Amino acid sequence: MHKNKNNGHTEVSIFFPEAVAKIGSCLVRAKRRIVTRKTIPYLLYFPAFIATVGILYPFFRSVVLSFYEYNPTYGPAYFIGVQNYIDLFQGVTSPSFWLSLRVTLIYAFANISIQLILGLGIALLLVRTFAGYRIVRAVVLFPFMIPPIIEAMMWKLMYEPVTGIINYIGSFLGMPRIGWLGDAAWALPSVIVIDVHNFTPFVAIILLAGLQSLPKRPFEAAQVDGASSWFILKNLTFPLLKPVLYVVLLFRMIESLIMFDMIYAATHGGPANATMSIHVNAYYHGMRWTMFGTSFAFLVILWAMVFSGSFFIIRAWRKALEARMV
Repeated sequence: MHKNKNNGHTEVSIFFPEAVAKIGSCLVRAKRRIVTRKTIPYLLYFPAFIATVGILYPFFRSVVLSFYEYNPTYGPAYFIGVQNYIDLFQGVTSPSFWLSLRVTLIYAFANISIQLILGLGIALLLVRTFAGYRIVRAVVLFPFMIPPIIEAMMWKLMYEPVTGIINYIGSFLGMPRIGWLGDAAWALPSVIVIDVHNFTPFVAIILLAGLQSLPKRPFEAAQVDGASSWFILKNLTFPLLKPVLYVVLLFRMIESLIMFDMIYAATHGGPANATMSIHVNAYYHGMRWTMFGTSFAFLVILWAMVFSGSFFIIRAWRKALEARMV
């Protein structure tokens, strides 16, 4: 706005172009802010959407191909329905499948049981404060920092019948030299030991974090009342720690069922198929024998096992969490 005084009169003039331009620019900026507020959430969801598609597409593709006879050596894939699954349960592949199922279940059950027991014991020791406890906690984590395939190769050297340190120590105790990974009777327990050594620190650290997050008052009240350590562990620690135990159980169940690299690096599924898990068997059928339809059927069944186990564990975790919050 501009004012001019002329002959006692005041002349007022308004520069409409500048005013309109300013108002327009303000409206444009406001509109941009509104659009930005609306679009930013979708832009943040986009990477998650891409990751989800990247996970789900291979899975559904595997399910579809499990209904096909697909061997690139002999020609294109053709639909055979559920024949691959029939072969797994009662057909030509049946003995191999049931052996792999048995090995997988034994491997998973032994790993989960031993790791939970050892991990809880280590966590109960590390939850106490003592001289150098921070250093001890760091040292406990070392095995978990080693990749499973490197862990397997390291233990493979220690298991060597002639030059391995385990047989060397055993010779001082009067034990005969054993081909730990070359003997069908010892191969699976030996691989389980590798897994226990590699992943028990993970279980211990998660349970340690769970123990440190428990409320202090119930334990202080129990100690004032003269409760024994076993009573506190049984009636306070375990019930309050249940949600964390179920989380650890879920992670270790999934990892144990789908474990491939550690088993394959240690034994290649041998000797005499003693460590032939479902995942390793699927690898042989697909990558070695180019029976991709059968390989995908193995993996779909393995997925069904993981999904079923996860469903029941998550259900139990929710109940434990609700009981803890009451």
